[in-house]
Amino acid sequence: MKYILIGFLIITIFSCSSINYANVNSELEKSIVNGVAYSEEGLPLEGVSVTLDNIANTKTDINGRFLFNSLFFGKHSITFEKDGYTKDTQPFEYKPKLIRKSIFVKVKLFSANYLVREASILIKEKKYDKVEKMLKQLEEIDMTDETYLFLKAVYFYNSDKFKESAKILEDLKENNRYNIYFSLTLLKVYEKLKWFRKMAELYLYIGKNNTDQYLDYIKKAAEVYRDFLEDKEEYSKVLKEYDNIKNKNAQ
Repeated sequence: MKYILIGFLIITIFSCSSINYANVNSELEKSIVNGVAYSEEGLPLEGVSVTLDNIANTKTDINGRFLFNSLFFGKHSITFEKDGYTKDTQPFEYKPKLIRKSIFVKVKLFSANYLVREASILIKEKKYDKVEKMLKQLEEIDMTDETYLFLKAVYFYNSDKFKESAKILEDLKENNRYNIYFSLTLLKVYEKLKWFRKMAELYLYIGKNNTDQYLDYIKKAAEVYRDFLEDKEEYSKVLKEYDNIKNKNAQ
């Protein structure tokens, strides 16, 4: 199934039962605007803010429906917004007709969780052009969300933009938003960039700040000092620290 990556709006005009021939040429001729907002799963979205021409505003009800009781002839725009979802703005034009019409608007908005899931799949499939579009949508929802930032770092890594990836992951670490997966990804980035000293320091950090499962990362730090940096003094120091921690845990 092919997913549509951005919110879309379909405007369909239906005939109403009332007919007003006398006022058909008047600029004051009005029409009702109504519609429904859905999630990416096709479920009604309650509480979506719906704004007509940056003037009139309402919210969708429990069934995802909304209503504006009047509309003048001419060009208009309608905007849909909800926290955690994509924003959608679409222009449309209402033209005079002999038979009075109502305008029905159907919109689908996509949640941040959905975009993250889909972008992760697309990264694995190396469809980076589509990933980039999704990242732009996620920026509009919340640029500071760590899941979005990590996803962006992974995207940069897979696009061979290693310095950009490193910058994001280092910022996450410095801002105390530590996550073992962030650090493991950063290790790969440092290796690609051949930033071996930072790589050794990160191995050491992971080994000291996680469970015994990652204790061997201290030993890996020592090996980086020895094999890539040719720093025998630091190699011996870190290796001794590794042996001391390992012996202490064994007691």
